[in-house]
Amino acid sequence: MKTKINFTAYGVEFKNIEAYNAPKEGYTTHLTGRGQSAMVKQYVKAFYGCSCQVSTDFFSMGSSVDVWIDPRDIYADHIKEAKADFRSVFQSGSFNGMEDIYEYNNNGVEKQLGIDFQFKYATLNIGAKYGTKKYEELEQLGLNK
Repeated sequence: MKTKINFTAYGVEFKNIEAYNAPKEGYTTHLTGRGQSAMVKQYVKAFYGCSCQVSTDFFSMGSSVDVWIDPRDIYADHIKEAKADFRSVFQSGSFNGMEDIYEYNNNGVEKQLGIDFQFKYATLNIGAKYGTKKYEELEQLGLNK
């Protein structure tokens, strides 16, 4: 049964996040795709002060999130830092090509809360999602990268 939960992580108070189950001692709470998107949007709003477009994808053995921020909403010198910060929070590990394995990070916040909110791959893009009105607007202004 789906439910809405509230919790605090990384100094952000997340509200009305959709989950498959309510938090319970000893169990992991899994967020729905809609819940993960809402969490990402609230995180971006809190840390970068802007809205964003979010697309989540779920596949065998993992999931991914792609986030687009309007380049007019973030300082150019903060982009590299923002991308690294975003990956550290929402990406659960990285692929090791030498050993052909995916190595998971030990995220203490996720384990402490008992809430599974990370993705296998997390990408923060500066621009707009292709095929949207915002993409066309930024394209006309020459701001899509």
